[in-house]
Amino acid sequence: MTAAGWDAARQDGVALAITTNLNPFVSLERYGPVAHYLRDGGLVDVLAQQWRVHPDNLAEILGHYPRDGFAEETARLVRTEARRNPGCRFACFGPIFPTAVRLSRFTMPAAEAGEQPSI
Repeated sequence: MTAAGWDAARQDGVALAITTNLNPFVSLERYGPVAHYLRDGGLVDVLAQQWRVHPDNLAEILGHYPRDGFAEETARLVRTEARRNPGCRFACFGPIFPTAVRLSRFTMPAAEAGEQPSI
């Protein structure tokens, strides 16, 4: 990031966002906008939580950004990270996180088939 011309404060903000994105709550006031919105974006992108997409637009979005294999690949990466770093957060989550990803509305079979999920 230094090579890209980022100052220390900006680099620290990104590092904070990365290290807090698995927290259950990341306060805008305490952690700043980058960390807060990265965590919120992760909830939407990975777990399909707290999203506000009109059902008519979901098929179009999934057509442009398909989720094929996303849940399985995410589960594989989480398991790999947990084995490499037994004290990491993914290791603490055990099977909870991969299961949550597989159950997300973006990766449910109905959503992948283009059907409208319940909101």
